[in-house]
Amino acid sequence: DVLTAIDGRPLGAPGAATNLRSINTDLFSGAGVSFGAQAGALGGAVNFRTLQPTQTWQTKFSSSYGTFDKYNYQVGETGSIGKLGIALLHTKRAGNSPLTFQTYTDQSGLDYAHGGESANIGDFVKLRYGLTDNTTVLFTALQNNQANSALCTQFVTPLPCGIGPDNGNSGKFQFMYGTVQSLIGQTAISLTGYVNDNRNLVNDV
Repeated sequence: DVLTAIDGRPLGAPGAATNLRSINTDLFSGAGVSFGAQAGALGGAVNFRTLQPTQTWQTKFSSSYGTFDKYNYQVGETGSIGKLGIALLHTKRAGNSPLTFQTYTDQSGLDYAHGGESANIGDFVKLRYGLTDNTTVLFTALQNNQANSALCTQFVTPLPCGIGPDNGNSGKFQFMYGTVQSLIGQTAISLTGYVNDNRNLVNDV
């Protein structure tokens, strides 16, 4: 088994598979791999890193556009107000399939232009506050929403799709953790609590 984590906090229970398709990877600033065995993960770990607060205010923006109306953008802001460090990020990826708006026959008894649109939207916030010179409190939360229209890929077949118009699937992923880090003498102590929620809805009439 391989552990999947965000900022070192596991995304799932030990030994449980994690569906990364429900997360917009634009929310991550990088990733690292550990090949050593860990509790509940004998095969090592993949750790995704997130945006960190900075001392001075910095703005991040990137965007791209491609064929089939596919586009993405990221808008981020990092900085500090006194002892409070802040990192914010909003991302979106969306587009169409090459088969979007083509007409197909299915068991619903209708010939109609099937949709193939998809969208993936993510939001992230991180707050870091220095309680004392030796103690820091950290709070991180991210949420990802995605939606995909059902797409039939058969013109005339003995086994048509049978999904009907206006069907698709959607999902929401939420992850949040809080950490208290303190240096007592020469010993660093860290206490973390985290929760996550992953929901998916499939609409096939």
